[in-house]
Amino acid sequence: MDHFKAFIQSQVKTMWEQLDSLLMPAPGELMEGTRPGFSLRNLKDDTTNREPGWNFLHLPTNKEQLVDASRWLLLRVLSSAKLREEFCRTDHDCAGSTKWSTQTENAYLNRVDAFLERLLLLIHITCGQPARGTELLTLCYSNGHLGNHRNIFIEHGLVSTVTAYHKGYSTTGSTKIIHRYLPMPIGKALVYYLWLVLPFCQQLKLLAFRDTSAPSPYL
Repeated sequence: MDHFKAFIQSQVKTMWEQLDSLLMPAPGELMEGTRPGFSLRNLKDDTTNREPGWNFLHLPTNKEQLVDASRWLLLRVLSSAKLREEFCRTDHDCAGSTKWSTQTENAYLNRVDAFLERLLLLIHITCGQPARGTELLTLCYSNGHLGNHRNIFIEHGLVSTVTAYHKGYSTTGSTKIIHRYLPMPIGKALVYYLWLVLPFCQQLKLLAFRDTSAPSPYL
């Protein structure tokens, strides 16, 4: 058990290191004092809202804490000569007709995938009885445009996942609804991802690859 605890602690530490690298700190900069702060305990949710594309980040009371950060990472790139040189094909401003480096964008998105893989692992093994693959891999962070409701919520200061499965449906005629709660460090990292990193990923796909498709609601 001690070895398992040590393993979890090392994975959480690595996950936060990956997250901080995605926020692109300057040399010598500590992200702990740079990234916008928030209190998970003060975030609220509206589980009844089924508007397509909606999640708890859009709740007006949460926006008082989670200031509009949809361009936070993009502005870090635009305001840093080093990052502009890395992300753009020229040393001009990244706005307008300047070409973005698809190689750098692909490398960044691969780092995002690596972060999500570790997040997936931690959600799987730290939130109670592990979920079935069909539950875990179909988690939605926002309502879909085809009517599917999201699975990720804020409840009493914790991030929760709510999934359903049909085992025994032929006998009982009912589905099983499962609530799982993420430990605070993992839930907070998930909120940072949805709040700061995901909007930047969507912007990169548009700027570098001209991808105008609707964002996927799946985590």
